[in-house]
Amino acid sequence: MVERQLPKLDVVGSSPITRSIRSEAGSRPAALTPARAYDRRMPDPTFFAAPDLVRVAAAAARLLASGLLGGLIGAQREKVHSAAGFRTHILVALGSALFVLAGREAGFSSADTSRVVQGVVAGIGFLGAGTILKLADKGEVHGLTTAATIWVTAAVGAAAALSQIWLAAVAAAVTWAVLALAVRLESRRNVGGLNG
Repeated sequence: MVERQLPKLDVVGSSPITRSIRSEAGSRPAALTPARAYDRRMPDPTFFAAPDLVRVAAAAARLLASGLLGGLIGAQREKVHSAAGFRTHILVALGSALFVLAGREAGFSSADTSRVVQGVVAGIGFLGAGTILKLADKGEVHGLTTAATIWVTAAVGAAAALSQIWLAAVAAAVTWAVLALAVRLESRRNVGGLNG
C-alpha cells in the first residue's frame, strides 16, 4: 500500500474566524482539507504563544487607566451616597475596556470592534436602568444621574482601550466636574432637588 504525502499547509489569518487554509499547490476551502492536516478540535496555536512584554504592558496600562478613571467618577458618586458607587464605576470602566481589548487582541477588525462597543453600550443600558427608581406616590424619578454616570463610565473605559488616553482622561475629568459642580448649582436653585 502506497501512502500519500499530504501537502504542507500554511495557516493564514489573525483569528479563528478569518483563518483560511492554503496549500502549496493552491488555495482550497477548509472543508476539503484532510482531517489529519488540520484538526478543528485543537486549540488555536497562538493561544499558548507568549506575547511580547511591550504588548502586555500596553494592555495593562490601558486597563489600569480605565479603572483609575472609572474610580475618579465613582468616588464622586460614592461621596453623594449613590446607588452605584466607587467599586461599581471601576468595574464598569474596567469591564468595557476588557471587552474591547480582548476583541482587538483576538484580531477583530474595526467593524467587529464596533459591534463589541455596541454590545457594551446596550448591556450598560440594562445596568443603568436597574438604578432608576420611579416613586409613583410622589411623582418623582430617582437614579437618572447614576444611570447616566454608569453609561459615561463605560464610554470612558472603551475610550481608554481604543484611543489615546487623553480622550478618556478629559471625558472623566469633565464628568467629574459636571457631577461635583452641578450639585452645588442645583442645591442653590432647588430646595428639595430631584437629582439622582
